[in-house]
Amino acid sequence: MGYRLFIDPTTTPQAVYPGIEGDWQQAANHDQAVMAVVLNGLPDEVCASKTWSDSEDGQQFARWLVSADLDGTIRLSEQFVWRCHDTSGSVVDEGNQALTEYLNSKFFKCRLNVLPR
Repeated sequence: MGYRLFIDPTTTPQAVYPGIEGDWQQAANHDQAVMAVVLNGLPDEVCASKTWSDSEDGQQFARWLVSADLDGTIRLSEQFVWRCHDTSGSVVDEGNQALTEYLNSKFFKCRLNVLPR
């Protein structure tokens, strides 16, 4: 297991996910999130506030992940998770819609390549 990337400018992973142990990297904005991925590799999971995920910063980070996957800088896998939480720490969403659509498209296409003829 790798690490989890927690992106929220106002709180900590321990406050939002008190029962989840493990190696957390924290970021408060797009630049810090990109730097965490560049330095540590792709996380197993991104946990971000819903407000941040829906912001321009969050959308820009999702676009960067897709771009980095397309150019081979990182490799997004089917196991990659982007989880969003609200201010109370409740999980409210399973990620960024554009990134989710990209992943669904990527792995559907891969599955078509292995179907018997």
